[in-house]
Amino acid sequence: MTIIIFSVFLCYFAIIDYQTQFIPTLWLIPFALSILIYHPERWPILSFYVIGLSLNRLTHEHYLGHGDLDILATGALCVSISTFSWWLMLAAIIQLLLTPWYYRQTQQREMPFVPALAISWLGTLLIHP
Repeated sequence: MTIIIFSVFLCYFAIIDYQTQFIPTLWLIPFALSILIYHPERWPILSFYVIGLSLNRLTHEHYLGHGDLDILATGALCVSISTFSWWLMLAAIIQLLLTPWYYRQTQQREMPFVPALAISWLGTLLIHP
């Protein structure tokens, strides 16, 4: 059930990120906390998330936005490490393939990452359930 709920969130956030490059990830907090309550073995993911946010702040969000990290951390709570690895790898490949097209369409150098995460999430669930 958590995978379905996260899939809906992710598709919605992909549309918003593509249009506005802003993600209202505060909506993910109750969802992520409910997963952590029912799966206490996943608390270490929260440590990696805090470290990622700290590094992201040091780099002034040069590579990823905080919303991208919020989505990655919440997705990591929903699936195994193996599935998460496939998801992230496929998202990076999709991002690399779509960036030239996005630049030609918008003349913007930075492409939002959540659409690639959404496409790869759906692909990963089909390939690596």
